Amino acid sequence: MQDKQRWMNVSIVTPNGVVGNDVLITGDRITEIVPRQTPTGADWRIIDGKGQILFPGMIDLLQHGFDLNFYSAPVPGCVANSSALLPERGVTGFLPSILSMPPGDMPGTLRDLAQQCSEAMGARALGVHSEGPCFGVAGAHNPNNLLPPSLPLADSMLSASDGRLKAVTIAPELEGAEAFIKHMKHNGVSVHLGHSAALADNVSRYVSWGIDAVTHMYNALPGLPPDGSGVRRFSLSDALIAEPDLALGLICDG
Repeated sequence: MQDKQRWMNVSIVTPNGVVGNDVLITGDRITEIVPRQTPTGADWRIIDGKGQILFPGMIDLLQHGFDLNFYSAPVPGCVANSSALLPERGVTGFLPSILSMPPGDMPGTLRDLAQQCSEAMGARALGVHSEGPCFGVAGAHNPNNLLPPSLPLADSMLSASDGRLKAVTIAPELEGAEAFIKHMKHNGVSVHLGHSAALADNVSRYVSWGIDAVTHMYNALPGLPPDGSGVRRFSLSDALIAEPDLALGLICDG
């Protein structure tokens, strides 16, 4: 029988504000937020929050490392170590992420991280995020490690990660990107736009291919310089913000 918990005497942070209700949890799922006077049976275990704030666990979709752990050069146990430390920071799920790396190193690194995800016992390691290697703007990545998108590359990444590749960041303006994106989406991978010099007018087309998120908005996404007219020009970032179904990732450390 699944454990049934009722969290009482808490202030719950929700998308619509902070509410003073109770939370019902069955197993590992929040099943309902109910008014405090709502009755439940004797099989519910009562947990007194003692007036504390109950905040949803954060999911880190692009984590290149934590503490002394760096996932592009993983050592045994690094994912499990991060997993044990992250809940203290409010993170309950994360995607260990890799940078663009020498092509010969990528399959082994993906394979290693995919295997280590099963060792996480704290914050859940939800899979692997490959930031790159198909970029139009290198940014902080080594330009010598960038590759054009292709179906053989996609299959190599999927095979090495053994079903645990959950996100990939790509510049969709590159030749071959459409087939790469659609193949990744068909295999259950979230595809993020990033490190891109795409034109604003093409963003809706890229979304129709399967782009569903943006990696570190405003970073490595070149803007348009002033043209002397005094009129602000519609940029790639503006087009991304205008897309209602895109999740926008931000670097929030400054």
